[in-house]
Amino acid sequence: MKNRTRKRLIDRRNKLQSRFVKGTLRALAEAKAGKLTAYQYSPLTDEESAWESMAPVGREFGSPDYERLTRLDDQLHQQIEESMLADDDDGAAAKEHLAAGRPITYRDPHFPDAIMRKWPNGHRELIDVNDNGNVTVLRTI
Repeated sequence: MKNRTRKRLIDRRNKLQSRFVKGTLRALAEAKAGKLTAYQYSPLTDEESAWESMAPVGREFGSPDYERLTRLDDQLHQQIEESMLADDDDGAAAKEHLAAGRPITYRDPHFPDAIMRKWPNGHRELIDVNDNGNVTVLRTI
């Protein structure tokens, strides 16, 4: 970079910084003198108004519905778990995935702490999935 170009860039940066500092100092002086006017926001859209008027949910906001919502969440999780453990699956969806060339994953009672992945060619692996979604092959079966 040529010296002239570099000097021009430095001067421009200094000018912008100087303008920012001057504007900040002016605003502070106006605020101290009581002359600073409030910033005027544009009117809220209908969607923004709906979000603004929504009641908070969750213990951290002191929601009176927290206990009721927690019970509903627990019931929903229990229903999901029961449906997953139900033995009414005929395996049709898994067979369709394998026939389409995609692997399937399932729980095997012989390996309760891991997930089994079966490939269309019959190859099976014990896998683990971390919180980031990364799959680690623990062992080939």
